[in-house]
Amino acid sequence: MPIKQWRDYMVERLHDHPEEIPGYLNASLVEPDGTFLIALKTVVEARIGGAAALSRGTGLHRVSLQNMLTAKGNPRLSSLVRVLDSLGLRLAVVSKVNRRPKARDEAVQ
Repeated sequence: MPIKQWRDYMVERLHDHPEEIPGYLNASLVEPDGTFLIALKTVVEARIGGAAALSRGTGLHRVSLQNMLTAKGNPRLSSLVRVLDSLGLRLAVVSKVNRRPKARDEAVQ
């Protein structure tokens, strides 16, 4: 399937199934550089229609948002948080390892 058709499919899919958005974005984080920002652009299109609507919702400039949501985009953390917030999402940090770290007192013994 050509890339344009794939993007159109994903925009429609995520519009109809917004509960899939977190998984879609999380999956894009393990792909090569820039994939997350392209996926985020797809989510923006699916949820609110594009950079112009996102600009109104975040207070960020439309052109800055268009530049940010590219494979070579390099957003500030504050901008990324504003975009995610406008989509009803938030950042989270999770452990790469599925084990509980030792408590400080246990490590000293």
